[in-house]
Amino acid sequence: MLSTHDIVGSFSISYNLYSRIAKRFAWNEYNIMAMLRSLVSCQLLQTSVRGTARTLRSDKRLAKACGFRKKIPDQSWINRFRDAVADLLPEIFYELVNKLKQLGVVSGRDWSIDATHVDAYANKYRKKKSDPDATWGYKNSQKKWFFGYKTHIVCDSEQELPIGYSVTTGCVHDSKPANPLLNKTRQKTKMMPERVRGDGAYNSTNIRENIRHYGAIDDIPHKGEARKKKKENKRASIEHINSRQKEHFNLNNLKLRGLAKATAHIGLCLIAQLQTAITNHKHRLNVRQVIHT
Repeated sequence: MLSTHDIVGSFSISYNLYSRIAKRFAWNEYNIMAMLRSLVSCQLLQTSVRGTARTLRSDKRLAKACGFRKKIPDQSWINRFRDAVADLLPEIFYELVNKLKQLGVVSGRDWSIDATHVDAYANKYRKKKSDPDATWGYKNSQKKWFFGYKTHIVCDSEQELPIGYSVTTGCVHDSKPANPLLNKTRQKTKMMPERVRGDGAYNSTNIRENIRHYGAIDDIPHKGEARKKKKENKRASIEHINSRQKEHFNLNNLKLRGLAKATAHIGLCLIAQLQTAITNHKHRLNVRQVIHT
């Protein structure tokens, strides 16, 4: 069974991305890869930055896996580093997706798209909200209202791994960011899907036309149309991703306020899942395995 140390220790990025981060942090007294690995550790340990900093000080093996030798950063350093690299996290995400593609783990032939909610770190009943960006949204599948954000994900249906994402406030309908997200995923990964699956929320002429524009079949039910069980099971792959994100990769533990910081948190959760899949593949384990100690 893989441990957090195994997953974190094998995490790496390209020299190009590393150089871009290094130019921003000439003043940084800590190793850049060690700082990035500490952010991934935060999601694997399912804790806050404060909890991660505390664990790094007590767990010498984890600190070594991250790349820290003597001095361990406190939470303020990790927070500052996270905020400063937030805009580069999508690039790290797509780099890992392409690594999985090169390894032959994901083919990108069959896509699914869906959204899941993330509760804001705020008292939703206060008149003046502590998170000004979060909004009310309605999750039709669960028949309930929530206050927070939405993660929109495109996944490889065969391997149940995310290959594209975007984050919006809770009031945005699932279909609104669908076309930009599908186009961006195709652009960043160079994948050519043969089929794109979605639920009734994506029953839109514009979405169907966009999917067909690049030669794929749209597997989206029309209004009132019953889905075949086999198709429903295939599309459920993205529900499994959402579930794993919340149960194993810290998605439900948002302790930050504002859309930009929420987007960074969600991006790190997805990066942690992809890195887990890459490490599993290298150890000849099921890429969907998420258990780590």
